[in-house]
Amino acid sequence: MTEIEVLFGMYKFLREEIRQSIDAQNKIILGGGILIGLFYGLQLNGINSSSYYSFLIFAIAPISIISIILWTIEQSRIMRAGMYLEFLEDKINNNIGEVILTWENWLRRGEMGKLDPHTIHHFAQYLVFILFFPIIGFFSIFIIYTDYKAILSSKLFLYTLFNSIGLLIVIIMAILVINHKKVAKEEYR
Repeated sequence: MTEIEVLFGMYKFLREEIRQSIDAQNKIILGGGILIGLFYGLQLNGINSSSYYSFLIFAIAPISIISIILWTIEQSRIMRAGMYLEFLEDKINNNIGEVILTWENWLRRGEMGKLDPHTIHHFAQYLVFILFFPIIGFFSIFIIYTDYKAILSSKLFLYTLFNSIGLLIVIIMAILVINHKKVAKEEYR
């Protein structure tokens, strides 16, 4: 097996890993969104008079936190694989003597204009992971605080504090991943 064949095999493997991560991200978004929607829907349909109300409202913030964490893990996998794919493209193209692989290099150029796919993609990421999940999570914490204010025990206070801090941490984490530093090629060669 030649070096080109090995490099191209790695290239195909990493492209498949990215596809799997994108699929996992979609499932995370759908799963978290469906659970949160279901829980809020059950609340609005009169479940709030039963003991299920507490479970439903208390579960929303952790679901938001877990969804953001899982999504961020997959996003960082995609970014690492993409950076290495760019390296492989350059190496394969240099070994062949002509440019045949260009996708990752094209994506990283960023010369597509203001409404390019990258900008739209980043905006959508902000919408879901910096706005939707955190706002829903903080809203559930607010409901817990206002509904249970009279019996605000130390456990309930710790629960709301822990989830509030957790949401802030995962928001910062997601922002850092979405606004990742573009690594100069020389740094990882």
